[in-house]
Amino acid sequence: MKEVRSNHMSYDVLELLTYDDLSSDLKVIHDTLGMQAVKLLMRNLGGSELYICKPGSLYGLVEKVFKRNSGNLRRTAAEISLSKNHIARLARRFGWKRD
Repeated sequence: MKEVRSNHMSYDVLELLTYDDLSSDLKVIHDTLGMQAVKLLMRNLGGSELYICKPGSLYGLVEKVFKRNSGNLRRTAAEISLSKNHIARLARRFGWKRD
């Protein structure tokens, strides 16, 4: 992630930040990505609300997995954590062809 510097926060302040200072959401980010990522997010996106979707809601990604699996619904569903029926509906809706 590219760091964007702004004058609204002293960078020395975040040097004092410890795990115990973090909210439960930031602790999840810390446990997954580390303290440096937490600090970068706070510096660059502080005050923003952020929704991180599941891979199955990115239809372009689902289509790539579907095609890589030659249209195999069961395998695609297992990889992307969606039901086989949902993959079939998406395939019909978007015209994805099964090999």
